[in-house]
Amino acid sequence: ALARARAARDLDPDHPPALVELALVVLLAQQDLAEAESLLEQARAQAPDDLRVLLGLSIVVGSRRRYGESLELLDEAVTLGGERPASTALLTRAQHRLLADQVDPAGRDVERGLAVQEGHVEALFLRGVVRWRQAQRRQAREDWLQAYDANSPAFRKLLARWPDLAEQVRIRQSLRLDEHGIRSERVLHEVSDALRARLRDPPGEAL
Repeated sequence: ALARARAARDLDPDHPPALVELALVVLLAQQDLAEAESLLEQARAQAPDDLRVLLGLSIVVGSRRRYGESLELLDEAVTLGGERPASTALLTRAQHRLLADQVDPAGRDVERGLAVQEGHVEALFLRGVVRWRQAQRRQAREDWLQAYDANSPAFRKLLARWPDLAEQVRIRQSLRLDEHGIRSERVLHEVSDALRARLRDPPGEAL
């Protein structure tokens, strides 16, 4: 994938989509933040109003803990959408605001994201974080449960990637999740279902 992405970039070194694609591959395959940032800056010089470029660059810059710069980029990304900005831009800005301890502004972004896309799993996860930090424990747990029940694999990925490890632990404890992000009640339920199925149809009965 990396070789293909570099070959595509080499065909047209100033083509923003090729630069963005290469930056993403470099980021995922090599975890090379410096090269990814350089590629995205090149893309931004060619296409300063490209949403993918702004979002990609904000994620890379945020990963380097330069939250002031990442939030400036995300402000531009949100402004591009006018009255109805992309939910991705709003939720990415909400996450970076949380990482920068801007809890109330993050909450406003999350609510706007939910208005664009009701029931969005990431939005519910982030609103849970916002409410937890605002000492609204019950509401936070309700948001996390709703997100988990809507799409548990997506919820587990969000939880595993959340940068604040102490907060990861608090969320797991609040929802009674095991180390794999699975609710203990569901584990017991699934095991009992499997045992009942085996009792109804023991191995070798069909023979």
